[in-house]
Amino acid sequence: MPQHHIIIGDGVTAAEFATTRKCNPDDSITIIGRDVANLGRGIAYASAPADAPWRYAYLLNSPARSVDIDFADWINKNWDYMVEVMSGRTPNWLEAAKHYSDAGEFASLNAPREIFGDFYRTRVLKKIEALRNSSVKVTLVAAHATRIERDGTGITIHTEDLQQFRADSVDIATGGPYNKRFDGDDGTHAYPELFGNEYPIAEKLQTGGNLVCIGSGAASLDLLRFYQSIKPESQIDFAVISTTGKILRALRPPINFKPTPFTLNGTFSTADDFLKEVFEQQRMALEAGATLYETRVGLRSIFLDKGVTGYVPNLTEARKIARPLFKHFEGGTRDSIEDFHALEQQGRTQVIAGNVQGITHDADHAHVHYLDENMQAQTFKACVVVNCAGPGLENRFDDLTTNMINQGLINICDQSGGLLVGEHGQTTMQGVRYLGPAVTSIGDSVEPVPLYDAFRLRRAVQRFNS
Repeated sequence: MPQHHIIIGDGVTAAEFATTRKCNPDDSITIIGRDVANLGRGIAYASAPADAPWRYAYLLNSPARSVDIDFADWINKNWDYMVEVMSGRTPNWLEAAKHYSDAGEFASLNAPREIFGDFYRTRVLKKIEALRNSSVKVTLVAAHATRIERDGTGITIHTEDLQQFRADSVDIATGGPYNKRFDGDDGTHAYPELFGNEYPIAEKLQTGGNLVCIGSGAASLDLLRFYQSIKPESQIDFAVISTTGKILRALRPPINFKPTPFTLNGTFSTADDFLKEVFEQQRMALEAGATLYETRVGLRSIFLDKGVTGYVPNLTEARKIARPLFKHFEGGTRDSIEDFHALEQQGRTQVIAGNVQGITHDADHAHVHYLDENMQAQTFKACVVVNCAGPGLENRFDDLTTNMINQGLINICDQSGGLLVGEHGQTTMQGVRYLGPAVTSIGDSVEPVPLYDAFRLRRAVQRFNS
């Protein structure tokens, strides 16, 4: 009997669920997402309007080889196209790429995310066409799924616009957690996020004045790139307020890139013992001349065969590893971080250690209220404030994920703060699977860090569907 399968989402994971699923002729796949017409892009690899100054400004957080080795090969083969597309743009990506492109080391480049989206979406479209050619009916529905329920005959998906869809099975890939929110971050001079608010932010900044970013993670680097795309360097006035008082370290591969070999013998009884050994081996590698990026790539390789529990057999202890390991090895886009520090030397960027308490507004400015390192109340005046704080510990998810957590279909891990799903992504509702960047455990398998990585998400789905 033909089966009807629903996929919720419009990003990389949803596309992978759709295109690697084994289907029989006359089966149906319905894909539901806000921007499902651009299936495969999601927010991370979205396309900007052709005339937007910030088009192609946002870069991959990691070098191309870590995102998709096929994409790194594609850049190599299509370098003339990259030069054509990126010529004359601000910031000058081609100049920043020169150190690597002159050496033919294209896999080390932080390419524009939109171009990766073009690359991946082309593959998705070919696979969707192949499904249709094999008599699988594929339907795209632009809607926001909010609720799921099961009865004896199947699964029902409810959407925000009151549509209902019935299916035999469902895969859910709605993306990562939302930004932590602050009082006043959606006021006259403040925005709760960058993406989707570029035009009004640009309009405000055209008249001059400073820009304040809350948070120093990857989104803060996107905000800097956006700022550079709309204002000349001589007019940049950019402050970052974050709890760490630091921006990310740059993931900077050497020309002769070599992943750091980690040698971990035996097993560890606690997460702390494991982390201590990993950090010590990294310290020795850095002192011997390795880069942060080489240690990061080398560390990832040790989990390919044994997984985390191969080193830390106790599941509770293994789940404690994700958060500290992620923070310790966290890094960001080389181009943007180097620009930030160069502008810092000119007095055009700064990073302030502070715990933001809220934002108030007057007719012309926003006022960011924060506690400094000495827990003293301070205020920073800004023409525009953008929240780039990341999810923090709040676990604010989309409506459907929240509904699933409330039903106990998926759970929040007490150790990692991430999400727990069953083997092959199964939830406690029969026929429903879930995967997203916040997942830290799949059955008894523990992810060393949350799945904030297109390559790892795609590989996980491929394992599920095989």
